[in-house]
Amino acid sequence: MKCNLISYILYFVILQDFKFVNTSKLIVLLVDGFRWDYLDAPDLQLVGFSRLMNTGTRAEWLVPAFPTNSLPNYKSLETGLYVESHGVVGNFIYDSKYGDKLEYMLDNDSKWWTEKDSFFVTAERQGIRTGLFNMGGCYLHFNGVNVTYCLPYQDASTVKESQDATMDAVRRIHNGDIDIAYILHADVDVVGHSSGPGSLQLKQAIKDTDDLIANVLDYLETNKLSDVDMIVVSDHGMASVNETNIIDLNNVLDMDDIDEILESGSVAQIWPKIGRETKIYESLKGFHEHLKVYNRKDILERWFFKQHKFIPPIFVTADSNWCIIHPTSGNHKGTRTIHTFSANHGFDNNDKDMRGVFLASGPDFKQGYTTSPVSIVDVYQLICHVTGIKPMPNNGTWARVESMLKEHHLEL
Repeated sequence: MKCNLISYILYFVILQDFKFVNTSKLIVLLVDGFRWDYLDAPDLQLVGFSRLMNTGTRAEWLVPAFPTNSLPNYKSLETGLYVESHGVVGNFIYDSKYGDKLEYMLDNDSKWWTEKDSFFVTAERQGIRTGLFNMGGCYLHFNGVNVTYCLPYQDASTVKESQDATMDAVRRIHNGDIDIAYILHADVDVVGHSSGPGSLQLKQAIKDTDDLIANVLDYLETNKLSDVDMIVVSDHGMASVNETNIIDLNNVLDMDDIDEILESGSVAQIWPKIGRETKIYESLKGFHEHLKVYNRKDILERWFFKQHKFIPPIFVTADSNWCIIHPTSGNHKGTRTIHTFSANHGFDNNDKDMRGVFLASGPDFKQGYTTSPVSIVDVYQLICHVTGIKPMPNNGTWARVESMLKEHHLEL
C-alpha cells in the first residue's frame, strides 16, 4: 500500500509538471509577401498548400502588424508583440539620440534586434535548440545567447538557394541537430514587387513555393517524422501600385529643415530639425489627397505604433495603390528604386490586400480545419505551445488560436 501511495504521488507530481508541455519539433516557414488570396487563385493547382490545408488547419487570413512591412512583422511574429512594444518600427530605423540607423537586414549592430527576445532566444535559454535560415542578424549575440545554427540572410537569394536552405533545415531537424527551424523564403515578395500580384512571374513564384512545401511534406512522410509540426505564415500581403500614382514630397520638403527622413513607398518617417516640426507638418498636411500626415501623438491607436522612442515626430502614409517619394528615396543600403515597383506593402493593416496567410499541420493541429482570422502577434503563442517554450509576456490572444489545436492526453 505504501509503495502504491508513493507511486501515485509521483505520478500526480509528474502529471502536474508536464501536462501542458509539448515536445514536438517545429518548422516555421516565413513566406514573405504571400497575400491571403494567392491560395485561391483559380488557375493554380497548388499541391503542397492543399496538402497542408487537408492535413492541418488554416486561418481565413492573417492580420499583419502596422506598418505592414517586413522587419516590423518578422519581430511581431517572433515576439508576439505589437511594433511599439518590440521597437523594430520599420525596415529602416533611426535612433535620433545617437544618430544611428538600421538599414534593412544588412546591419550587424545587435542593438536593433535585442530589445525584446525572439522565440528562438527564449528557446535557447530553455535548452531548446534552434536553427535560423536566411535570417538577418542570426549570427549575433542576443543578450548573451547564440542560436544553435545560423545561415545568414542572403539579399536576392535564388529559388534554388532558398529550396536548398529549407531542405537543409528539415534534415537538421531529422538528424536531431536542432528542435526548431525558422526559415525565410523571400521570392514571392521580390517577384510581387517587381511584377505585380496578377503576373505570370508571380504565379511561378507561388508555384515554386508550393513545390518547396510539397518537398518538405514528402520528406517528413518518407522519414516518418511524426513528431514534427509545420507552420507556414506570411508577414503581409501585396497591393498593386499604378506607376502614375506618385506622391512626390520633393515638391514640398526642404532638406534644410530635416535631420533625417527614412522609408518611402507606402510610408515615410521624418525627423525635423529643432523648431521646424510645425512648418513641415503644415506643409504636408494638405499637400495630397492620398497622403495621411500624423504628428506622433496623433498616430492611430489601433496601429499600436506610437509609444516607442524610435517612432518619428512626423509620420506619413499613402493610401493603398499610391507611392511616396522624397529627396532621399533609394539612397540607403538594401533599397531599390521604389517608384518603379509594380506593387508594394506597408499600407494600413485594415486593407484587404495587406492580409497574409497562416497554415499549420502536424501532430498538434486539427485536420481540415479553418478558423477565423488571426493576428500575427497570435502566432508566437502557438510556436511556444507546440515546442514547450515557456513564453514571454506578449500581445497575443489565446482564444483566437486555441481551437486549432488537438486535445492531447499525457501518456506516461
